[in-house]
Amino acid sequence: METYFTEKGFKILNALDVVAKEYNSGPAEIALAWLRAQPGIVAPIASATNSTQLKSLMKSVSIKLDPRVIELLTKLQINTPGARGPVENLFAGRSESTRAMLFGRPARSTSSGLWPRFTR
Repeated sequence: METYFTEKGFKILNALDVVAKEYNSGPAEIALAWLRAQPGIVAPIASATNSTQLKSLMKSVSIKLDPRVIELLTKLQINTPGARGPVENLFAGRSESTRAMLFGRPARSTSSGLWPRFTR
């Protein structure tokens, strides 16, 4: 957890708090709504330890983020040292055939063995 308690991590948390207030929601719901807005993400996975948390997380499905908010949160995430795009983070280090199976694409060979960077 200490790797997230950085200046960049706090900037991301602060942005989530500001956006959450704008949408009358919580930061977790905004983070899930942002994830849903990313290419290649069909259903983000979150866990809840009680029914209150579950109801709160379910609200994220009805949140449609403005494109400027998506861009802001994406820039904050990508500009974090060592970060890749959200899809790349999930599947970095997986075999090429696994990524091809998950994304329904033919396998491509790359010199690094990792999925090529997404361009925006």
